[in-house]
Amino acid sequence: MSSERSQGNSQAMIQVESLGKQYRLGQFVGGGQMSTLRDAISHRARGAVRRFSNRGRLRIQKRDSIWALRDVSFELNEGEVLGIIGGNGAGKTTLLKILSRITEPTIGRVVLRGRVASLLEVGTGFHPELTGRENVFLNGVVLGMSRSEVKEKFEEIVDFAGVERFIDTPVKRYSSGMQLRLAFAVAAHLDPEILIIDEVLAVGDSSFQTKCLRKMESVSRDEGRTILFVSHNMGVIRTLCSRALLLEEGRLVGQGDLDELIARYLGTADDSTAATDLSIRTDRAGDGRARILRSRIFDLERRELSTVLSGQDFQIDLSHTAPDAKGRQQWALSLFNSRGEHVCHLDSEESGCHLPPLTESGTISVLLYRTPLPPGIYTGDVRLTIDGVVADYIQRAFSFRVEPGDFYGKGRVTPSHEELVYLDHSWKSPSGKPSDA
Repeated sequence: MSSERSQGNSQAMIQVESLGKQYRLGQFVGGGQMSTLRDAISHRARGAVRRFSNRGRLRIQKRDSIWALRDVSFELNEGEVLGIIGGNGAGKTTLLKILSRITEPTIGRVVLRGRVASLLEVGTGFHPELTGRENVFLNGVVLGMSRSEVKEKFEEIVDFAGVERFIDTPVKRYSSGMQLRLAFAVAAHLDPEILIIDEVLAVGDSSFQTKCLRKMESVSRDEGRTILFVSHNMGVIRTLCSRALLLEEGRLVGQGDLDELIARYLGTADDSTAATDLSIRTDRAGDGRARILRSRIFDLERRELSTVLSGQDFQIDLSHTAPDAKGRQQWALSLFNSRGEHVCHLDSEESGCHLPPLTESGTISVLLYRTPLPPGIYTGDVRLTIDGVVADYIQRAFSFRVEPGDFYGKGRVTPSHEELVYLDHSWKSPSGKPSDA
């Protein structure tokens, strides 16, 4: 891996050629480096046990390995904002760690032209024992800036982060939100030519996320910075990025047009039914007391569907298992369109539907009346909470297609004008009498 200063617009700021990263299963994160004396001692002890257990054997079993990235190549020019999309385990964070020089590639080559600032997790680059002020100057030195350059930007950084009262407090006493705000402010204001940001911004509140996105738009458009941005929020990707990369299982399977790649990432819902086996999904969150096993979509006469008409009633069935959990169950569902825009959020308790206590296994159904959606492909995230604590959460747990339908019940198909939803409504004439919609 090499780093060079920018030499004009004729050269790409980032060049990635045939990049690959291989990990041995069970090896230490960070390429096998032992960070503490305890790690080193335990590593040597495990090695001695393996050598002892292998005595007298004619063959030693080959260690299993996994390619987190394989044969990834792309270029990124000055001032471009590149979105990196893909499911959990696709290799997005591994790619960013290589570009941030946190880990070395196994094969391939990376050329970076300019200073790189990375924000991959809360508190990236911070020393917990140092104060916020000391960490700002430390990060400036890491980026190759002089003390006077950092001092010139200091007030702007602190004001953006909103941590004036705590700037002389050790960051180990900061909340995760405070650390995030200060880390982003440092990364965005200390003049890096390349800014690398993982989905850590999802930790912040909505107002700060909006503030960060506006700042990234500004530094790209007005200051010519180059930005790599990872997010599962396709609406943000569409707003911020000029193009995208799509990763699947460590391989680059597409790059370029945003709409095409986002639609490919979200799925096509072309199956004969929209049933989805969720029991095999490993990219899930929650404490594991319950597991969502399967999603299925039916009309109200229990005919299984993959396509729904605008204006049609339908239901989504979610089966679960919870052998060791009892308590108050609360379900939530977030629906997204093919552009990644958040269309709606449905919550069992917010809607006033208080479900009975969770049982060992069962199925919950959410009924949606007169589907107010224009034609397109939709995906949904599902969350199951027990007594206020998330037990299971799965992104893109189901998908379905909406086809044109008679939403208004007037015997005609409703035209699509790029709406997010259809709203039932009426119009009034000057006389005050409602007219037919």
